[in-house]
This record gives sequence, structure tokens and C-alpha cells, in this order.
Amino acid sequence: MKVHDFRRILLAVDGSLQSQNAVEVVADFAPRSAEVQVVHVWNLEVTDAQGWWDVETRSEAQRLVDGYAARLTDAGLKATGRLRTGAATHFAREIAVAAEEFAADLIAMGSRGRSDLGGLFLGSVSHEVVAQTDRPVLIVRAAPRLAKTTRRIVLALAGGEEIPSAVGTTITVARKWQADVVVLHVSRIVAVEAMAWAEPAEDARIAVGAAVRELKDAGVPARGQITTGAGPIAAEIAEVAEGVDADLIVMGSRRLGELRGLLTGATDHALVHRIQTPILITERGREA
Repeated sequence: MKVHDFRRILLAVDGSLQSQNAVEVVADFAPRSAEVQVVHVWNLEVTDAQGWWDVETRSEAQRLVDGYAARLTDAGLKATGRLRTGAATHFAREIAVAAEEFAADLIAMGSRGRSDLGGLFLGSVSHEVVAQTDRPVLIVRAAPRLAKTTRRIVLALAGGEEIPSAVGTTITVARKWQADVVVLHVSRIVAVEAMAWAEPAEDARIAVGAAVRELKDAGVPARGQITTGAGPIAAEIAEVAEGVDADLIVMGSRRLGELRGLLTGATDHALVHRIQTPILITERGREA
């Protein structure tokens, strides 16, 4: 099982509140030995900034990345700022390329949590990044709750090759935060033409039990939970995460292409606009 260190983090930012929150989450999340590259994709296109049409100058963009890098340096991390240029329609590609060039162990970024339809037509950059990279992606909406004395992570299992990476990633974060883990599997009931099919309960118990044992063997407190329903998987994960007051959701992704993922309701994308909890999508490979 591979345990991720997240020693090289690419933090993609803009001027949004969600980017500010992502900076704070990375400051709390990253190991002290981590190196963070703060990247902003700059262009001269007119954009809608909180109801005002605006053009960002290069000096403003530079101040943005320098300010965020300074915040992370103050938190004890090694941080640098970098500008990239690109059209608004290519932001995600620029971020993915920057992560390749930096050899990032993790991409972190904020998300406004737009709906599927809004993401399709207005540009859900975080979802596009997930579609274009195999690297882990941390998606942040709300600021971290630093006053909490205990942390909790929900590890949402789907199955297959994603489980080892998801468990290893969870171990890394749980050790850093001294968090406990709820290993969640959402079993589906699918009804087609008056016939119902449910995932085998034994398969779910085996997968959850194996993950719980690995976490405990690594010194991480963990328990399993299996839910069954016919509704959206994202809604089930969100309900459990909110019920246990989770600080992070870890999950895999089969990395559907951007358009296909949006139209088929990719769980990770759907979850982002259902919940404020940060979501860490683990390392993965392309769907065949």
C-alpha cells in the first residue's frame, strides 16, 4: 500500500474567497517539510468579479500569488508564487500542466460549488482538473475549523483499484491531524423496468472491513459504515459526512472525461456542490 507524503503541493488560486480558504486548508493540511507552488492563471480577458466586470492586471495577479505564498511561508512551509498565462477556457489545462512541471504530489484548489449545469456552461475548473490529471486533487470550499479538538475523516469507498490509494492517502492525513476515520460504502439499489438490483452486501462488508483493518494496523482509529439507497451516491456521502461532522472526505475517481462526467453526474463533482467539507480525490488512472 502506498502512503502519500504530499511533499510537493501545487496550489491553484484566483481572487475568490474559496481560494483564500484553500490557502488556509493547505497551511493546516501540509507537512512542515512540504514545498508549495502557488499558481495563478492570468489573462487580460474581462471577467465577472462579484457582480462587477473587471480586468486583472499582471501586477495585481503577481501580488495575489506573492501574498498567498507569503501566508504559507508564515505558516512554516516553503512556498513560491508563479504566474501562467492562458485563456479562461484553458485554465484547467494550465493547472494540470503546471502540476506536471512541478512534479506535484497533490493539486489543491478552491471551488465555488456550482451545479452540474452551471459547471458545464460556466466553467467548473476543479472538475475539469480532475478530468485532466491522475494526481490527487484537494477541492476546498469552506475555511478549516482550526478550533476543533478532534478531527474526523470520511473515506468513501467505491471499489476496485482505487481502494489502496484511497486508504494510503487517508492514513497520511489522519496521522497528520490525529484524526479518526469512518470508512463508508454506499450500496446502490438500481430499479430497471420493475426489476431491482442491489450490490451484494458481502462484497461491501469485505471491502469496508479490509480498509478498517489497514487503518487500524497503521495506528489510525477507524470504524465502518454501510448505507443502502436508490438515490444519488453523492447525497448519501454528504449526509453521512455532515452527520459525523467530518473535516475531510477522501474518495476515488474513475476520471471520466469532462463532458461525460458532467452529464452522467460524476459523484465527486456532484458532492462538491452538496457540501462545504473539503474533498480529497485520490491518485488514479484513466478509465479504459
